[in-house]
Amino acid sequence: MDRAPNTKQHCGVSLWQQISQDSQKPERVSRVYEQEVARRILLGILLFMRLNPDPYKTLKNAIPYSRMVFPQPFFHKLKYIFWRVYTPFHPFFRDTALRLGVVSAKAKATRWGSRQKFLLGHLAPQETFESISAYLVDRGYGNHFVAWEDDGEVVSLRHAADFATQYHIRIFTDGEVRAHFEYTPECHPFKHYHAVGFEPRRDYFLELLGDKIISNNAS
Repeated sequence: MDRAPNTKQHCGVSLWQQISQDSQKPERVSRVYEQEVARRILLGILLFMRLNPDPYKTLKNAIPYSRMVFPQPFFHKLKYIFWRVYTPFHPFFRDTALRLGVVSAKAKATRWGSRQKFLLGHLAPQETFESISAYLVDRGYGNHFVAWEDDGEVVSLRHAADFATQYHIRIFTDGEVRAHFEYTPECHPFKHYHAVGFEPRRDYFLELLGDKIISNNAS
């Protein structure tokens, strides 16, 4: 004789499943909300970038990237490998951190100024942003796109003396040329961030640039 189904047990299992599903709904809603917020933030950043195009993007893209010097110490080799992988993504994370306020642009300007220290002078009348960039590329400099962008910056170029140190030149829309010697962000990120070993090396830069710039005659 067929046994009647256990309606009580069946209803109890269904009810328990429903309770379990209901208890998970707030978590699911929270995840969906977080994903939607993240999506809107990303869309906002992309829209901001489209509405604020970089007029010097073509020039920057034409300049070869500055390359790290391969180090010998084992620990530095690990840093080198990390930066080879991470470098293409760094500008996105850097700019996103600034736009979202994770890194304060105001605090950055208060600490270092809107432009780096050590003014060398201004571009000579016969020079253009393109001509001086090409001149520096011929002398081992490359696009230092991982660096912070100062106010009015057109190009940022560096020459890595070795894995640990670099010469860094910035050129601005008003023709200013500023330069310094420092630790590389790849080898010594904290020293680099806190401007430890930040030096003008003025004689070197003036000899390098020659009549390409008009010196500001600073002592």
